Formats: sequence, structure tokens, C-alpha cells
Amino acid sequence: MATTSGRSGENVIVVPQTSSSTTTSPKPTGPTATKYYRAQVAKTPSGGVETGVAPDENRPPYGLMATGMVVAMGSAGGGLLMRRRRAAHAGGA
Repeated sequence: MATTSGRSGENVIVVPQTSSSTTTSPKPTGPTATKYYRAQVAKTPSGGVETGVAPDENRPPYGLMATGMVVAMGSAGGGLLMRRRRAAHAGGA
């Protein structure tokens, strides 16, 4: 039996229940029967995840590839500029 008044910050009092009955182990009843249920989905999908949205197959990903190339070239160019400026501060070429 646990009691609480619903207000936060109050203590909860737990009183253990005592029992005078003895426990007995359950008797074996024999083999259990397996229950088979009908599937909830009429047609089980096969293969990968079917979200219902397919990518456009006839449009190649040239825009994504071009964006990746611009980012890679920009980072390489930025690295060279930083290296050049650091060398200029150090008095080198």
C-alpha cells in the first residue's frame, strides 16, 4: 500500500504486505499449444524499406556532384590562401 497526496516534494510511505499463505510451485500440465495468428499486413513488403516515395530515376545527380566539387575546390583554395598568408607573416615566400 503506497500513499501520497499528489503534491511534489512530499514523502511516500510504503507499507509491505505480509502474507500467511505458503507458495506452491505450479504443476506441469503438459505441452502447450502454439497459437497462430493471421498477419496484420495483407502483403508483406520484400527488399528494402518501402516508404512510398521513390527518387527520380531519369534525373542524374549532376547538381549534387557539382556542389561537392565546388566545396572540395573551395576548401583546397582556402587552405592554400591560409598557407600563403602565414608564410608572408613569417617572412618567407
